[in-house]
Formats: sequence, structure tokens, C-alpha cells
Amino acid sequence: FGFLSEIDLEYEETSAENKMVVEQI
Repeated sequence: FGFLSEIDLEYEETSAENKMVVEQI
């Protein structure tokens, strides 16, 4: 589960960055 949660954290950070980019457009 530790490995999966690490991927989840990376995905959350990536999706948050993508949301910021979408808001800027």
C-alpha cells in the first residue's frame, strides 16, 4: 500500500498542477 500511496500523491500533485494550468488558459 505504501507504494500505491506514493503514486497517489504524485497523481494528486500532477492533477493539481494541471488544474492550475487550465485556470490560466
